[in-house]
Amino acid sequence: MRAWRSGWMVIGAVAMMAMAGVALGQTPAPEPGKAPAEEPAKPPAAEPAKPPAEEPAKPPSAESAAASAPEPAKAEDDSTPTKVGPFNLEGFINAGIRFFPQKPSQAQEAKLFEYQDINTGIWLEGLRLRFFTPDEKYSFEVSGRDWGLKTMEYSMTATRTGLWEAGFDWDQMRQVFSTDAKMLATETSDGIFTLPSPRPPLGAYNQIPFRDPISVQWNTARIFFKLTPTPEVDVLAEYKRIRKDGDIPMGMVFGSSFNNFDLALLLPRFYRPRG
Repeated sequence: MRAWRSGWMVIGAVAMMAMAGVALGQTPAPEPGKAPAEEPAKPPAAEPAKPPAEEPAKPPSAESAAASAPEPAKAEDDSTPTKVGPFNLEGFINAGIRFFPQKPSQAQEAKLFEYQDINTGIWLEGLRLRFFTPDEKYSFEVSGRDWGLKTMEYSMTATRTGLWEAGFDWDQMRQVFSTDAKMLATETSDGIFTLPSPRPPLGAYNQIPFRDPISVQWNTARIFFKLTPTPEVDVLAEYKRIRKDGDIPMGMVFGSSFNNFDLALLLPRFYRPRG
């Protein structure tokens, strides 16, 4: 039995050696001086892409808001000029009828008309008319207000665009001091007042009628011509005339310190500069 066991052990060892030799024969030997080839490294598994973080919404800028805002509805263009022969006409006229529901008293008119002239009936509040050629080279304009009153204004201008301009202006203004004054003296000439002779009794003073309003009137006229020989140069020639006529009240005391009375006289005002 022992001999059989030893024999089987020898046979098993030989078989194992034979199998190891077969495995070595199948594996190729590496070439001398060359390192064995390494397997290529596998790329790491890619992480799943994350969605980009959303930034907080920014308020729209003024430019984008203005661009996105709806345009307001445009009114119909009512300034289309009117054809008058070979010229175009544009402008306006404001006129009407004026009246007083309750007429002010003669004493109240002094304050009401102090710096203005108010009439009843047809009244021109304002006017502006402009005639011009279709190419805008030549134009003529007239404007004004309060025509026919003591405070009227009007102006006329002729223009050749870019070359010359000529015009005439007229401006009136009045200042009223009194509308219910009485005076025994009469004005025989400008600034000369004469009392009646013989002198009437003092009671006659209350019977005399009211005189015309005591006021000062300014009238200003201007003529001008402007020449534009080059875009950088303007040559202007102008003539202006101012006329001021009227009277202002001036108080004067007559008599002694124990028996005196005040009398208002009129001080003439004349002013006629030119230049």
